[in-house]
Amino acid sequence: MNLIINFTEKRGEIELILQEGKERIDYLNFTFYNNLDDLLISSVDKILKRNKINVLSLKTLRILENSPRDVKKSSKKAKNKIFFKNGVDKNSSSYRIVETFVKAIKTSK
Repeated sequence: MNLIINFTEKRGEIELILQEGKERIDYLNFTFYNNLDDLLISSVDKILKRNKINVLSLKTLRILENSPRDVKKSSKKAKNKIFFKNGVDKNSSSYRIVETFVKAIKTSK
């Protein structure tokens, strides 16, 4: 199972995509302003709970900053991943919050 964290073209909007291989299982969009950390945590919990998946069962967590075609290549290498796509500035607060979230999940295993 893959969880893709996607900053959409619309500023301040994130899309969470739950994928099994190439098949899209579920998705969730949310808009954030100053509360990305809270919204990210609650939204990931919501999409995983809705699909009866434990966040700790995601075996591989990493940040992917390339185009969607790279998601297909990467999803063949490991069964469970969290991706981050659509190249957001690495120095932005939003990027750092998502990066910290992914690191926290890795550490909790």
